[in-house]
Amino acid sequence: PNIDEAKVLTGKSIHNIQDMQAAAKMLTDDYHTSILLKGGHLEGDNMCDLLHTSESIYHIYEEKKIESHNLHGTGCTLSSAIATYLAKGYPMRESIQHAKTYTTQAIIAGKELNVGHGNGPLWHFPDSVAQMCTFCAVVS
Repeated sequence: PNIDEAKVLTGKSIHNIQDMQAAAKMLTDDYHTSILLKGGHLEGDNMCDLLHTSESIYHIYEEKKIESHNLHGTGCTLSSAIATYLAKGYPMRESIQHAKTYTTQAIIAGKELNVGHGNGPLWHFPDSVAQMCTFCAVVS
């Protein structure tokens, strides 16, 4: 879950890493599984996601926030990428790191897109921009 979703699930306010740890532990205890709490909505210049495993091990994934209005689908992209890396046989922590790298690249690639109104999408295929534009021009 992201921070807003974790607030609903736990009934607790979340403002910092310590609050994230407490919420993730509560969710891990309630659901008997590892929890990755997305921290993109935290204040500040860094984005911190927190993994709390069912063995009560914490791991923080931290990087600079990327300013973009095109963040629609970030959580779905991250969770799908994690599932993909797990299916490929990577352990949980490594799957999350690979998935975060993929998601970050999609955010960077899509931050200048101007699609529709409001919060736009990530760009999953940055190397195929020219191919997509050519295809769209031919189809229309």
